[in-house]
Amino acid sequence: MSRDNARTPMPWTPQGGFTDGTPWLPMNPTTPTINVETDAADPDGVIAYYRELISLRHDLPVVQTGRFELLLPEDERLWVFTRTLGDQQILVIANMTSSLASVPMAELPAMEDARLLLANVNTGHDLQTLQPWETRVYELAV
Repeated sequence: MSRDNARTPMPWTPQGGFTDGTPWLPMNPTTPTINVETDAADPDGVIAYYRELISLRHDLPVVQTGRFELLLPEDERLWVFTRTLGDQQILVIANMTSSLASVPMAELPAMEDARLLLANVNTGHDLQTLQPWETRVYELAV
C-alpha cells in the first residue's frame, strides 16, 4: 500500500510533464485537456482565480489585517466570515459541499449595498443559493 495508487504526475503541458523522461506513474487520461499550460491560458481558470485572490490581498488592507469574525460557526455546509478594518468590511461566503446550499441571509450583515468582488462561479446575483463549491467575496457598506 502506498499513496502512489491515488496520485498521478503533475500535468504541466498537454503532453504531460517538463521532461522527456518517462514518469514512474502513468499520466492521468485528462492530461491533454486538464493541465497547467491550458489553465494558465484560460481567463476563467483556477490560476486566473488565484491571481485575483492574490490581487485582493495586495489591494485591500482589510484582507491582510482586518479583524476576522466567523459567522454561522455551527453550519457544516457554509464557511462564512467577515474581515473588518476601519470603514472597510468584506464578507466571504463559501459552500464547502458538492450540493447546492441555501444561505441564511437573515443571519448575515446587511447586503443591500454589497458589491461582489470575486466569485469562482458565474451564477448571477442569487444571493440565497450557492452552487457546489462556490465561493463569493463581497465588499460591504459599513
